[in-house]
Amino acid sequence: MASFKFLLYGASGYIGSHVLATLQSLGIETVVGKARLEDRCTLKLEIESAMPTHLVCAAGLKGKPNVDWFELAENYSEAYDINVQSQVDIAKFCSSAGIHCTLISSGFIYNYDDAHPIGGSGFTEEDQPNYSSLVYSKLRIDLEKELSPFIEDKSVLLLRFNMPLSSTENPANILTKCVKFNSVNPIPNSFSVLEDLCPVLVKLASSKVGGVFNFTNPGHISLAEILQLYKEKVNPNHEWTISEAPKNRPSCHLDTSKLESHQQVPNIRSSIEKIFDNWKTSK
Repeated sequence: MASFKFLLYGASGYIGSHVLATLQSLGIETVVGKARLEDRCTLKLEIESAMPTHLVCAAGLKGKPNVDWFELAENYSEAYDINVQSQVDIAKFCSSAGIHCTLISSGFIYNYDDAHPIGGSGFTEEDQPNYSSLVYSKLRIDLEKELSPFIEDKSVLLLRFNMPLSSTENPANILTKCVKFNSVNPIPNSFSVLEDLCPVLVKLASSKVGGVFNFTNPGHISLAEILQLYKEKVNPNHEWTISEAPKNRPSCHLDTSKLESHQQVPNIRSSIEKIFDNWKTSK
């Protein structure tokens, strides 16, 4: 890996900071991109100047303070430019320059349905997205459509993270948020443990793998089950109530067979148990 040179955008964000830490731990030469995604001219010049072998873009809009921000009509133009068009332009820049490109997407495009009920088979990469009620989700679907030529020729690696979490406290960490909730819903979801998956991201990118991947840990778990593990392993006095699932948020189980054909990844329950064991030790 010493001959590789990665250019990383979004290094200060939740996912991007874990990607940066992984690259640094592996001793891979890494340049942190400074250009803003909306400034395409500066962005292109920076990519050309850095001359990387690989580019990872973990930058984008997540919503302020959440995805409901995307529902405001006055935010649509900015949201489309950053979360769709800038990503497509990066893919074009990289393709023309022979740079392997990794883009971060989301599993927020699926919701349980009759063909994929709770407890049934998960959504594969070949399943058509079935959730576009939120503008955030619709833009993620638009991105995949616009990237289809690059996905088909495997010049772009598109990774669908879902509900990312990690062992360190962070406002974006679902575990940090979950243990502060007074009530949670019992619907199982797929989750992405960053310590497990960021090394896989680097491995796939380094091998110049392309295409779409459901990028979560195998299996599924609900927030209620997560809090039960927290109670058992960290805080026996923790209490919460069960609430109905919000009607304006999707829930899904993403099939990880394709990912696991490239790299073994820990099951989500065992990975969260390990995190809580470490939390207990550190408290």
